[in-house]
Amino acid sequence: MNLLNLLLFSEVIVAHTVLYQPQDIVYAAVNTTTVINCVSDKILEGGTRLNWYRKSGRTGAATSWVKLCLYDNNTDKYACKYDKYKAKLEIPNTQTNDSGVYFCTYFASSREYGNGTTLIAGDSSTSRSSVHLMAPAQLPLPNTSVLLACVVRGARHTVHVTWNISGTHHMGRMTSTEESDGTWTFLNLISLPRNTWGHEEHVTCEVWFNSSSVRVHWEISERGNNAS
Repeated sequence: MNLLNLLLFSEVIVAHTVLYQPQDIVYAAVNTTTVINCVSDKILEGGTRLNWYRKSGRTGAATSWVKLCLYDNNTDKYACKYDKYKAKLEIPNTQTNDSGVYFCTYFASSREYGNGTTLIAGDSSTSRSSVHLMAPAQLPLPNTSVLLACVVRGARHTVHVTWNISGTHHMGRMTSTEESDGTWTFLNLISLPRNTWGHEEHVTCEVWFNSSSVRVHWEISERGNNAS
């Protein structure tokens, strides 16, 4: 790489902006104001460069544009505030249909996205809600990888699912299906490579319908595996 190319490469690296959303999940009571935060490693210039997007969390749903921060003073539903390294999206009078995953985005040399924040407005649980952890029943366990599934049934709208593997959190891959009664079933899958876990490791599926979580556990042991 010659000197000119090296300088150009350095400029691209300098222009790269890293966005981080510190809230994995936000719970909001209906008719209250919700605040979702975004932090940057570089100064945010705002204007047309800073936007917010939302995905409903359901399979096949398109990501929709929410707010252009240039129009901070208009009278639409959302308010965008930013100051140097921080930005926040305010959602006044939050309703259940505001639930979903929100992403802050910033365009410099390329469009950068935050890691996403799940908003659950109101209670997503119903009288039919349940959480199940599906794990292999055969012994011994496979030598390659183990596929685990967290099944959430009877949800009214968006839920948030994470996997806790001996204290370390993982997101997994989420799909969803609308049932004939109008509720939703969510399926979150995670694959555990055999060389990344050992005996007596604890795996927990954590599901948020509202401000508190439901947890289902699975333990890897020398003599077998058990869900509780």
